[in-house]
Amino acid sequence: LRLAQEAGAEAAIAAAYMQLGQLHFVAGDDGGYREAFHHYERALEIRRRSGDAASIADSLAHIATIHMSRGELRQAAERLSEAMKLRKAAGDRAGEAKALLGWGNVLYAQGAPEGAVDAWREGLQLAERIGDRELIGKLLNNLGEVYLELGELDLARGALQEAREVTVEIGDQLSTADVLRNLGAVVLREGDWEQALAYVDESV
Repeated sequence: LRLAQEAGAEAAIAAAYMQLGQLHFVAGDDGGYREAFHHYERALEIRRRSGDAASIADSLAHIATIHMSRGELRQAAERLSEAMKLRKAAGDRAGEAKALLGWGNVLYAQGAPEGAVDAWREGLQLAERIGDRELIGKLLNNLGEVYLELGELDLARGALQEAREVTVEIGDQLSTADVLRNLGAVVLREGDWEQALAYVDESV
């Protein structure tokens, strides 16, 4: 950060603030979130001066994540809404798809699972167009969880089985374990204890 400041390179300064923010965010406590928020806001201020839509949206999305972690859903929604508009205007499909993932998370946390499903379906369509397999896996897993909550067991199973294929394919073991636990919950709801235990055992 000091070197970037001495050189007057604003893009590098903003990137350094973002990195500092991420380091504090992983601490996962109130102090870390405060520091992360401070650094992300500094980066956003610099990036707004540059007018670069992609970098502004990136900062907004990170700030929204902190608001979500604090349970500040209205603020998270405001930041994500602005980020999505910027991504869409810039034709950034990858960024828009990720913003829709976050938007769905906010809607779900606000008690609107149907709205979350709509956001994640739209994000899934974009992710499939650009071939982002990691994002596809996350969106399918989220959809499977909400379908389960809504009692749509066939839709839940289909989404989760597809998510399992994707996460195994890309070698994402943590996500695969999460998907397997969700599949276990689906078959348990159907009364298949043996298969539920098999999925849980496989997830460990």
